[in-house]
Amino acid sequence: MHSKPLLAKINEDYPKLKDIQNSHDFDGLINYLVTILNIKCSNQDEENDLKIQMLVVSDFLKSKFGSLTIEEIKEAFKMYAAREFSKIKVFRLLDCISIGEVLQAYTEYRNDSLRSYNSQKQILLNTIPEKTAEEKKEIRLKFIEMLYNEIKTDKFSNNAWLLYDEFYASGKIKISEEQKKELYNQQLLIYATEQRTEISKKNNLITKPLLLDLNTKIQSGKPIELVKNKCKSVLVCDYLKKNMYDFETFKNAIL
Repeated sequence: MHSKPLLAKINEDYPKLKDIQNSHDFDGLINYLVTILNIKCSNQDEENDLKIQMLVVSDFLKSKFGSLTIEEIKEAFKMYAAREFSKIKVFRLLDCISIGEVLQAYTEYRNDSLRSYNSQKQILLNTIPEKTAEEKKEIRLKFIEMLYNEIKTDKFSNNAWLLYDEFYASGKIKISEEQKKELYNQQLLIYATEQRTEISKKNNLITKPLLLDLNTKIQSGKPIELVKNKCKSVLVCDYLKKNMYDFETFKNAIL
């Protein structure tokens, strides 16, 4: 357990595909897959078809293999190109079927390879003692210091939402259901504007489906977790900004 295996490292030390918000990272993955398979286009029509196909591939990866990391997918296709999956014949083809075969083979290979490692890790996890009250206090103090510095510098902290439930339960934050809805709608408008601005900077071929996906998400009426957390951070920061005289005052407002 002193040296973490590569397959464990790329699985545990990087964000899962479903959690990645930066489209640049995802575009980089698609470009990597196209390059490693040496897929080339001989004319503009083929290039346009490839771009459309990659939109489908991107959606397929997110929906069916979102628990993998970008590094795992790259490793899987390196193994594929090196013919390490004996049951799969190598083609210079990148569609949902071939991706499904490669990543399924990789997942099975990884699980078999890490069986011993995972067993050892579970044993260690079961023997790790719970943090002492003093350790928990120290962790909380560091979090409070981080919040203080962020709010002092930027007048806001995206991490402040972590205190919302605690503040709401203690009565430090008082807000009606109607006010919650109003705040959510305000932040939803900001979120939608920011997302549309970001999408407008992308390649024209993917702008339309991305905008459609965004509009569908917004119009579904289902609360968006990022927006909910932003609302909570706004409320917590509004309360804490009244206690920014010095760090001791700030800390006591939380404790």
